[in-house]
Amino acid sequence: MTWIGMFFNTFLPGAISGDLVKLVYAKDLDSSFSKTFLVLTALLDRIMGLMGLIVIMGLMSLLSLAFAQHDLPTLQRFLPFNILLFSGAIVFIGCLFAPKRLQSKAIPLFEKIPVLGEHLAKTLEQTWRIGASKKLVVFTLLLSTLIQFGTVLAFWLLTFPFYETHVPFLTLFTFIPIGLISIAVPISPAGLGVGHFVFEGLFKLAGVSGGASLFNIYFMAIIGLNFLGIIPYLAHKKPLPDMDEEEELLDTGSSL
Repeated sequence: MTWIGMFFNTFLPGAISGDLVKLVYAKDLDSSFSKTFLVLTALLDRIMGLMGLIVIMGLMSLLSLAFAQHDLPTLQRFLPFNILLFSGAIVFIGCLFAPKRLQSKAIPLFEKIPVLGEHLAKTLEQTWRIGASKKLVVFTLLLSTLIQFGTVLAFWLLTFPFYETHVPFLTLFTFIPIGLISIAVPISPAGLGVGHFVFEGLFKLAGVSGGASLFNIYFMAIIGLNFLGIIPYLAHKKPLPDMDEEEELLDTGSSL
């Protein structure tokens, strides 16, 4: 299902749109899954992925400050921003572990919000239910950080032979995650154009020209990997479930 979702990410806007197709397949496999559960699962999956990138940015930014790795004033401005995001991520994870007494007081307050109150309260209940498994959440965060570290490392391995000037390893890890976060915004298929624009600017700040071309190397590698998702897609008994289910899931996601 994940690989099929990656395949559709190649054609749909952003790096998250394929999740909708993945959810339709999940609903097709087990009809007992509620739409709220499916959408929230995909949402939390993406949130934990984002947390992994932010953790990498924050830790690398702290290390850069500690070892004075940043000798480029144009990039130093990112360090406080990265550390602020890192602090916010820690607070968010902490909120998942909110005491039950606080949960019982917060949910009725959210229910009173006009129009969206009921949906927000239901989302909070599902989120805190996941937060009740503290070991699982911590393990998921560590796993996400490891996976995202591998993604940034892959970007560096693919592109560093083409850098015209030396850029410290820690420095790269403070701004490459920012570019990877930007391509998740559902504007263009697989971040096409958006990633090229963002990485062009980020690498220019690091004194490296041709950032769009560097991203293009990574972009083509990702597209090649995503296209392999056509194998499980064609091998599936049912090529694509009823499109009405996609619309229902999309409506549920919008209401959340």
